[in-house]
Amino acid sequence: MKNSILNIGKVLNKEELLNIKGSAVTGSFLESRCYAEQSSCLAALSSVLGYGANPNDSRCVSCITESGESGFKVRVGSVL
Repeated sequence: MKNSILNIGKVLNKEELLNIKGSAVTGSFLESRCYAEQSSCLAALSSVLGYGANPNDSRCVSCITESGESGFKVRVGSVL
C-alpha cells in the first residue's frame, strides 16, 4: 500500500513547496491547507516525501476545512 500511495501526485520542487497556498509553519511543523478529500492530502504527502521529507515525521492529520467539514492536512516535521 505504501508504494501505491507514494506514486500519487506530482513531486514538487523546493520553491513550489514554499508557495503551497495555505501552508503554514506551526512550531517545528510545516502544514498544508485542509483538504476535504483524503486523496488530495495523500497526493500532497507524496510530493513532500518525494522532495525528501522524513516519512517518520510526515503524515496526513485531521483538520477542519474552511466550510467547517472534517478534512485532512499534510504535516511535515523534518526534511532528510
